[in-house]
Amino acid sequence: GMTTVGRYDPENPPKFELNGKGMKKDHAKITFDGQHVFIMSDTPHARVLVNGRPVGGEGYKELLHNYRVWLGGNYAFRFVFPGHEGDGDPMFAGTEPPTFGFAETEISQIIGFRSPMGLALPEEIMAKLSNALRGCEQANIMTKDLTKNWEFQAKLFLNSITDQPDVCIMVDDGSQMETYWTLDRFQRMMDAYEGEWERWEQCNFLGIKYTPPAVDPYTDVEDDFVGDAEIWLQSLANMVGFKYSAPILSIPARAVGNVDVELVPLGKNGRPGPWVVGDPNDPYVADPSQLLDQTIQFEVRLTEVTFEPNLYNPEEEMPCPYHHTSLRYKINALDESEDWTVTPVCRATTITQTFNFAKRHQMKVNRNVLNHLQNGRVLIQVFAQRASGDDMAESEDTVELTGVETELAKARDELRRMEAELGDTKKLVKQLL
Repeated sequence: GMTTVGRYDPENPPKFELNGKGMKKDHAKITFDGQHVFIMSDTPHARVLVNGRPVGGEGYKELLHNYRVWLGGNYAFRFVFPGHEGDGDPMFAGTEPPTFGFAETEISQIIGFRSPMGLALPEEIMAKLSNALRGCEQANIMTKDLTKNWEFQAKLFLNSITDQPDVCIMVDDGSQMETYWTLDRFQRMMDAYEGEWERWEQCNFLGIKYTPPAVDPYTDVEDDFVGDAEIWLQSLANMVGFKYSAPILSIPARAVGNVDVELVPLGKNGRPGPWVVGDPNDPYVADPSQLLDQTIQFEVRLTEVTFEPNLYNPEEEMPCPYHHTSLRYKINALDESEDWTVTPVCRATTITQTFNFAKRHQMKVNRNVLNHLQNGRVLIQVFAQRASGDDMAESEDTVELTGVETELAKARDELRRMEAELGDTKKLVKQLL
């Protein structure tokens, strides 16, 4: 006989009703001829996976004992075939049956994800990747149902903070600009999308017309992560200044611009040089070990950011893809107790955006600090809002903001300033304790 599986359909009710994300009317058919069980689906966009591989079109797949079956975005099953256990999946012959975690990992392995460094992925990253893949599938199902021109893909990248493989989400919203979200940001946006999708599903269930909301839940107000830059601290191990135009690399390691950064050692009087030979305030040391047990001071200066012109579409005259740009950095990105230092927002829409930001740092040098000075780096991250065509046509001097936009921009600046002050206060309290 044949069993039909699908979402609620008053005109052609399925024998096995499953509702939820990704479930279609007449989603799949399961047949049994007395000896063998088969599953098939000829419904467009109906997600049916067997052992992590899609079954669709005119295809069908025989189900054996312990096979893993996925339907839609939320339903995962282990097929149990009493009396036919001996003919089941040989991978689990005489062992414990497959777990949900195994079924998730199986999908990412079949897709062929590998570490950016060519190494085997840690179990933790594989689990994160499997969750991201499933989340993207659900998100893509919702966008199709809501007729949105968005697509989400899980991507592996080398995390610049940990130097280890990590997972992010690439977002294609129909524009030609690359956008990458953290998993946390992706989940926040999915929560908003899901609420609207549930309203769409309810309209379909009741047979009434779905009307999109006045405020689009797909509107994303968070700043985009543009990329990372870094400058090595080695010069400060001798208390020597260093200037560098550090490349800004996006998540897929594409050069999107440069940030001009300078490390400026401060003398024993707390002032920058230059110093004449024999000046007692000169902080220079020939041997870095001379800094041990000393307190050093230096400035980090972030002068300008220069973006690559026509970054995403060289055929169009789009001088700068970003505006409302801000920077943040850490002296030691692996130090969880260190707060990010955040610059004010630069609202320029020009290729070169001026910050002229400087901050003083003071640290007592022990063995760990000295090792970081000799071998570590300052990590700089760039955030911005994507510019529209109108934004790109304006310069910093001609940008006019509405009252609401002005207040929003002021609030963002104030929030960043308060975050920076909070970080300084935390450090002061630690020193006093």
